[in-house]
Amino acid sequence: MNETAKILNLIYDQHGEDFFRNKIELQKTIKNLLKNRDISLLMLAINQNVATSVMDLVQNTSDTDEIKSIVQTLVKKYMWQEEMAVDAVNYFLQAKFGTKYVPAIPEDIQIKKVKNITPHYDKNQFLVINKVLIRYKGANVNVVIPNGIVAIGERAFRGCLMLESVIIPYSVTQIQTEAFASCVNLTSVTIPDSVTEIGTEAFSNCPNLLSIKMPSNVQNIYEKTFINCIKLSTVELPKNLLDIGPSAFENCTELTKIVFPNGLKFIAQSSFANCIKLELIEMPTGIISIDHYAFAGCISLSQVEILDGLVSVGKAIFLDCKNLEYIVIPATLEQINHSCRPISRNTNKIQVIMPTDNLWNYFIAKK
Repeated sequence: MNETAKILNLIYDQHGEDFFRNKIELQKTIKNLLKNRDISLLMLAINQNVATSVMDLVQNTSDTDEIKSIVQTLVKKYMWQEEMAVDAVNYFLQAKFGTKYVPAIPEDIQIKKVKNITPHYDKNQFLVINKVLIRYKGANVNVVIPNGIVAIGERAFRGCLMLESVIIPYSVTQIQTEAFASCVNLTSVTIPDSVTEIGTEAFSNCPNLLSIKMPSNVQNIYEKTFINCIKLSTVELPKNLLDIGPSAFENCTELTKIVFPNGLKFIAQSSFANCIKLELIEMPTGIISIDHYAFAGCISLSQVEILDGLVSVGKAIFLDCKNLEYIVIPATLEQINHSCRPISRNTNKIQVIMPTDNLWNYFIAKK
């Protein structure tokens, strides 16, 4: 069992079956004990009577008709993706019996299976054209996007003030420009690895978004994707990421740590500007360019080590980083762009730059 299943099983052992019929107390207990991305899935499942149904109808994991009935209710009535419905039911089966009904379908099969499905959806809540979600018209707190939709269109959820959590199905491959912009109460988004592109400002100005795990096949994080997500404290960048766009994480004031993946090549202007709690940056070998003001205003940074591969840096990439004690720059760094005048650096040595060195101001000062 994974962490989520173990915690649910522990709750069941301690409190018994009747506790799982009490939605409010069960949700409160899960929120206190569970800290991973399954919370939004479980909260929605409890609201839609999954826990109660498992306790009332299922006597053992061989009761396949009852289990299938619960899954199909989620799929047909609440428009869940079938694989996610099975996962949710399995969590409560593991709570009660310690074992699953069936293993989850492998992800590659899921993607192949759902891409050609015509989505079933409530037309009063979802405006869908050619399998693209053009606009969400509902007012639900928790939303499961219908299975079979292949893209979330521009501004589809923009300004949905009630929205708190979203589960995206494996049929979706694209999240377009400003899709979830200004969803001021959005706290949780589950994005599958089928998504390969997330557009400009897709999650901009979502001040209550707490964490994000980017799909592994996303190669570009575009301009202002997460700008002003002031409670975003945890970010898992995709393993295939090549570049991070301008102001992508600007003003994400709760971020404390960023681990850049191997293969990252470019960090654009102001990408992490004003991330005032950012204390640790782990950079891999191979980053080619870091543009102007990339980490400006990151006042909690004290040490930065840039590994081999870096060729060019923009002006004042650490502007106003007042607590920075030293910067390690690699031998591959050839050019520092400062006040529109590139400064050549003729050395084949790794250098540790400190406030007393001549090069210090090229990294720190604006002029």
